[in-house]
Amino acid sequence: MIDWINTYLADNEYFKIRSSGISFFEGKKDYLSTSSVEGTEIVNIEEEISYSKRPSRANMQPTVNSVWFAKMKNTLKVLLADEYLINRTILSTGFCGIELKGIEKDFFYQFLLSYDFNVQKNHLSEGSTQEAINNSKTKNIKIRFPSDLSEQLKISHILGTLDKSITSIEQLIAKYQHIKTGLLHDLLTHGIDEQGNLRSEETHTFKDSPLGRIPVEWEVVSLKKKMIGANGYIQTGPFGSQLHSYEYLIDGAIPVIMPQDINGTSISTEKIARISVLKAKSLVRHIVRENDVIFARRGDVSRIAVISKNQVGWFCGTGCILMRLERDSILYPHWFSYFYKSYLGQNQIIANAVGLMMINLNSSVINGLLIFDVPYVEQVRIVLSMKKIENTIENFEIILQKLTSLKVGLMQDLLSGKVRLPDSIFNLTHIE
Repeated sequence: MIDWINTYLADNEYFKIRSSGISFFEGKKDYLSTSSVEGTEIVNIEEEISYSKRPSRANMQPTVNSVWFAKMKNTLKVLLADEYLINRTILSTGFCGIELKGIEKDFFYQFLLSYDFNVQKNHLSEGSTQEAINNSKTKNIKIRFPSDLSEQLKISHILGTLDKSITSIEQLIAKYQHIKTGLLHDLLTHGIDEQGNLRSEETHTFKDSPLGRIPVEWEVVSLKKKMIGANGYIQTGPFGSQLHSYEYLIDGAIPVIMPQDINGTSISTEKIARISVLKAKSLVRHIVRENDVIFARRGDVSRIAVISKNQVGWFCGTGCILMRLERDSILYPHWFSYFYKSYLGQNQIIANAVGLMMINLNSSVINGLLIFDVPYVEQVRIVLSMKKIENTIENFEIILQKLTSLKVGLMQDLLSGKVRLPDSIFNLTHIE
């Protein structure tokens, strides 16, 4: 049975909290401030410095077997001293560094990422302008770790393996987000032909238009003129005295969609307003139905959502605009939502919206929007192509959420010694 040591970071047998001050160096080094780091990654270099010409805060020297964390409250930024950090950088005094003796730095690195450490750090932080922990308070942080160095390594290896998996999934998400951005541009401006191929100027005929080069089969038209149907319309949400009717905590009440509820191209119900059936009688003309399109009228005017089946019967609220497409409409609402959020739509919206302090939309701006007259079936093909890549991203995000939850749970258990994994796991020489 392996013993676990309970102590504090003040324990000089294991820890040395670094004070400010650096050794003379020749040439240049990279200066890293706390804003240079996101999570555990260095995202930018603040500046190149020399010993004689450096900011006053460039005064922390990374050393062998040291781990560094940002002192600010509610900030998770941790760096493990490697060859680059030790030989090529100087850190800001916004970091606290701890040299280790008799404890593996990878284990301690995981401890600094843990919920337990960060709760203690936040509790001990102080300051009037910006709350942060100082060296004196850092000594009061409790830590528990196995006395056996090999056990520390095994625990950190398991957690580190999870870190690598999480990083891999994050990179895949970023990759597919980048692909999505490029694909959306190509699909909106080139489209998909009858054979299911993305058009290009090498294989298809294009022409000039007010919105740039487009397939010869397409036209550019105003939204109202052709696309929403003879009986389609665009209207603003309710105004004035109707505002006081909105309530939030009524069982069985009807949701009312407000601008802040439109999240990307979906509708969040987390804090959605509601209205009683009785009070809703005066708002009948603002009831939404499937495939209606709802816009945020003020603030972030890129917010748009298409009403789904489970949202039928809700209300378009204050600060929103409702667009209803009639059966003779040749506009597929989901295709339109992609176009509207793209630079092709947003450039026009921002140029024509009203208001100085806060941008505001009105029905005239949306009615006058220039869009592509694309065959309905092609609009559907474009949306299906986009949905495929969005589903891929969503699946990766689900995996990422599961891995992150697993990591949090394992950190809680393994770093505290509450749960010990079987020896058969520890005896593995490689963990995938």
